[in-house]
Amino acid sequence: MTRVANLAPHSARAVEVAEDEVSEVLPSWDYADAFECRWPSGGAEDAMTVARALLGPSRSGKRVLAARDVLVAPWGLQPGHQGDALLFPIQAAGPDRVVCGLDDRHLDFRVIVTLSGGVACCTTVVRRHGTLGAAYFAVVRPFHRRLVPRLMRRQHHPHATGTEES
Repeated sequence: MTRVANLAPHSARAVEVAEDEVSEVLPSWDYADAFECRWPSGGAEDAMTVARALLGPSRSGKRVLAARDVLVAPWGLQPGHQGDALLFPIQAAGPDRVVCGLDDRHLDFRVIVTLSGGVACCTTVVRRHGTLGAAYFAVVRPFHRRLVPRLMRRQHHPHATGTEES
């Protein structure tokens, strides 16, 4: 793949969202972004390994979501961490693609993790509900756009599992 040759090791970059794929996992979405990085050849053999490295229930990830849960409790939103293998419940899993996410009163979201030709891609898809969803995502979005590439860059260790302290 030519895009692998153009992608520096240990870097993550924003890429075009595959609209057909995001519409399949979350119809009527209103926000999506995607980031990709070269994945170590000695590391992941399937998308679940990549998903665990990026979205595994690390101590730091659990702390961030616990703080989020305290802040949003007055609005009756679901807890952020609801998954076992990943931070969020798995919706679908195959060798090349894992989809996880939640539906809540303020927004629905899906995270799509793929691995193909040595390149990992993490796509986030959001469908906001009303003013609460718009306000919530306005606060979360700037952090999200910094966090996802950072998570991808730090996974340059071939045996990263996402369970390490960050």
